[in-house]
Amino acid sequence: MFLPVPEQMERIREGTVEIVPEDELIEKLERSRAEDKPLVVKQGFDPTRPDLHIGHAVSIQKLRTFQELGHDVVFVMGTFTA
Repeated sequence: MFLPVPEQMERIREGTVEIVPEDELIEKLERSRAEDKPLVVKQGFDPTRPDLHIGHAVSIQKLRTFQELGHDVVFVMGTFTA
């Protein structure tokens, strides 16, 4: 069972300036909770070197928040610029 959406949003908002579009995220979280099905949150990385660095930490930490809330996270690693 997932936390109520307002509590999830409080956790997701921590450390953010703006969520665009926030209303769509709220709708997705509500649907996720109603269907008892986790969101699948994807983040793509195409680093300029063959490794990740501290600059990637902000988005990785936010992905961890989604995991802690019970959602699934997918890392997509590109190699075009690496």
